[in-house]
Amino acid sequence: MMVLIALVGCSSEAPEFDPPHVVVLVMDGVRAEDSFGDGVSSATGEAPSEDLMVGSWGVLVPQAARAVEAWNVAATITAPAHATMSSGRRQPLANYAPEGGPGVYVPELPGLGHALLEAGADPEQVLFVGNTEHLAPLVETLWPADRNLDATYAYVGGYESGILAPADDDAQVLAAVMEHMEAHDTRFIMANLHQVDREGHWGNESAYPSAVKAIDQELPAFWKFVQSKAPYKNNTWVVVVSDHGRHQDIDDGDPPPWRHHGDSCLGCRHVPLLVLGPGVADGATVDAPVLHEDLAPTLAALLGVPLPWAEGRVAQELFDRPLPVLSRSGVADLRVAGGVRAELVYLDGAERRTELTLNGEVVSDPDATVVAAPALAASGALAWSCWREITVTREASTVPWVGRCLGSSDGGASWADLGFPEDIAGPYMTMALAALPDALVMAWPDNPNAITTPGLEGDEVGVKVAVNDGGAWSVAESVDEVSFPTDPSLVTVDDARLALALAGGLPGDDSRHTRRLWVWPVLRDGATISLGPAVDVTFGTLDPGDGWRLEHPALRWDAAGGRYELAAIASGADDVWVVRATSVDLVTWTDERRVEAPIPPAPHLAPVWVGDELVFAAVARDGSMVSLCRDTDGAVACEDTGSPRISALSADGDDVHAVIDAGVGAWSAL
Repeated sequence: MMVLIALVGCSSEAPEFDPPHVVVLVMDGVRAEDSFGDGVSSATGEAPSEDLMVGSWGVLVPQAARAVEAWNVAATITAPAHATMSSGRRQPLANYAPEGGPGVYVPELPGLGHALLEAGADPEQVLFVGNTEHLAPLVETLWPADRNLDATYAYVGGYESGILAPADDDAQVLAAVMEHMEAHDTRFIMANLHQVDREGHWGNESAYPSAVKAIDQELPAFWKFVQSKAPYKNNTWVVVVSDHGRHQDIDDGDPPPWRHHGDSCLGCRHVPLLVLGPGVADGATVDAPVLHEDLAPTLAALLGVPLPWAEGRVAQELFDRPLPVLSRSGVADLRVAGGVRAELVYLDGAERRTELTLNGEVVSDPDATVVAAPALAASGALAWSCWREITVTREASTVPWVGRCLGSSDGGASWADLGFPEDIAGPYMTMALAALPDALVMAWPDNPNAITTPGLEGDEVGVKVAVNDGGAWSVAESVDEVSFPTDPSLVTVDDARLALALAGGLPGDDSRHTRRLWVWPVLRDGATISLGPAVDVTFGTLDPGDGWRLEHPALRWDAAGGRYELAAIASGADDVWVVRATSVDLVTWTDERRVEAPIPPAPHLAPVWVGDELVFAAVARDGSMVSLCRDTDGAVACEDTGSPRISALSADGDDVHAVIDAGVGAWSAL
């Protein structure tokens, strides 16, 4: 017996409107070459792509815009891919199985579903559904203004020997979608068809192509249903996409080649994308790059709701006339150090999305599709800048993020390439830089593929540090295992000693419900560097029984007091706080406390130290205003920024720099 289990969020009175509708059908783990690509399918013996989806090619493709250059440039696994598609941002959401519910490990920033709920849609009009639990976190967010705006989550499953298990037939998910659409005037649906991915991982050599063919049997019938039912007829866009692809080459001795996914391989990153509905360029083949993060802002434009958080662009190429909505613009990120200004700037085109400038000079690869995560450090006349970038192309077997570092010995007047200590940069890799009088030290999470679920997608990972004094990089790796490490913070103690902090989970621990902080001593000896043993900073002021999460650490060395100061963002079941602690040896932490602020901190940004004062972004509970708050010995003072959103926060000496939304996704430096 099949059951549809639904959890319905808080209700609100829906206004009178005749709204448009969007349905996103995610064919989990289907490669472009086996569906809507323009090449051949290795799963069917080098036959044309359409051989596995004959029905869809005959019925849907002639009415649709088919994007042949659609890409996942984030983590090529289920949970983070859906977070990107639903929010328009590459949010680092780990692939933890949400046993016991999503807990506090949910997206930090709101997505398209929350935008619709803010606009007055009822929770039952916004549905996340599938025969997997990985979509459960997407109905929630830590953003204070939207924290209680939960959409509907439906899990399609049945009972086997008294135990609830996901449906093993993707057609049952589509049946549940149609049932919900008939019962509710549903504005937005994201449905995951997960059985095809399971068959790819664990089925026999014919299981994956058979599962793709099974989906193909259902898609034309679903489109016919949409076009036959009021209020959906001629008023609904249906998107058929995949969250990730699969391997194309046998590289682990486990045939067939499409058995797994999760890295930067071409088969994993290149995904199918088909869009049907009013105004779509019928029968068009779109060869401009369309990224996962483009879906949410494009769909928001169709639904008539603002989505200013999106870092993707509105994919105008999919339609036969321009949509009257601008893509995000302005400054994407900002760092300042030693008189050098590093600005990450949004671009308008599909081929190039962002570029990095140093004091106004473009330094990123002119062919890079996306540039991200700039970092900057300076010491006297020495300056360094590092970042990562990715170029989407089908000309190579892998499409990796790569890191770059430049160094300057004349205060930023000229720059030289330092190379990078890693061949591949992870899709959520952020780098912490520390300047010594004669060298650069860099720390980063050792998580190149963002594959983090213990025992499922890979082993736990840790952290690395490297030093460069103008020659080759010297790299050290921690022996400690940390699940899904993120957001390193690195400080200099003296010419030979540094300290590092980052967020992560315990090996094998349910990090969905208990994320924490880790600290390491870092020692430099000439051209080499090493990491001492890690210390788990648990913060005794938090009650693990409530479910809590520590992220975005900010570490400081107080030379006058001879102590370390550590701050971070803590998220619990009901609220978000800033927490603080001190230590003289990085081992024993005291003075653990919550910062008593009048409004909660922004959950996605690390605090910054300005001298002995802690500065953090805080958000009015109704989302009307972001403030910058200063904690001085327990006294907190806040000042409005004049904007409801903030996307970056950094400090340089006594100066604080922020990027705020100056007008519905038009970001500017403050």
